[in-house]
Amino acid sequence: MAALPHPADELPPYVDSQEQEDPNELLQPIILVLANQVIYSAESPDSSPLYELFSDIQSGRLNDGAHTTPLRRCQYTVKTSLDGTPRVTCRKKHIYDLKQPPAVTAPAFPFYLERISRQAIGSLGLKKVTFPRTGYRALRFDSGSSTVPKSSEYLFEVKKKDSWNWHDSDGNLIAMEDHGDGQCRVLVTRPLSRRKLDALVGMWCLRLWSDSVERNGEPGSWSWGEVKRILQSSRANGFPRQI
Repeated sequence: MAALPHPADELPPYVDSQEQEDPNELLQPIILVLANQVIYSAESPDSSPLYELFSDIQSGRLNDGAHTTPLRRCQYTVKTSLDGTPRVTCRKKHIYDLKQPPAVTAPAFPFYLERISRQAIGSLGLKKVTFPRTGYRALRFDSGSSTVPKSSEYLFEVKKKDSWNWHDSDGNLIAMEDHGDGQCRVLVTRPLSRRKLDALVGMWCLRLWSDSVERNGEPGSWSWGEVKRILQSSRANGFPRQI
């Protein structure tokens, strides 16, 4: 994407003017909007991206029939030119991969987040639940292990009322989805650490992708060569499977 021309005092929210961003920094509530492959703050005057995907997950199909799409956070830094003029640069940090494994591998999670950045909170699987009400849970798992955590060991729980409401493991409401005015938004209602917001954004995208696949009746087609390669990789490196 092109360099952002706005001056230093118009940096998008949730960015740090330092070279390194603290993953434990507490970020204030924000409204995030997903538009095609870009996520930005509804309060940003120029819609500067905060996160980006490589595919339009709301279409149900990824680019080139892929079953993985990276999630990157846009990190903004203020640099000073030789003449003293501030200049804003953007570096994109790859934090997660959103994945849809083939059903033939008997995955525990039909969709999951694989941690790429060491600063990320961990790998998370999207598990649909039906009791006491239909919803989802974001379950932690070790991507190098064949075991799956117990259903009680979740980071987020998503429940449907008038909208999809996101709760943390203590039951606190932390975010609400909103699809009014033709926009796809999530309203973060409580301060969250940067790494927890990253995980929330990733799981939100994963839930939207899952819904799109179900709505469009697109289960995802895999060639036999792809399936054999994934099965061999799962045996060698471990893969989150049902137990």
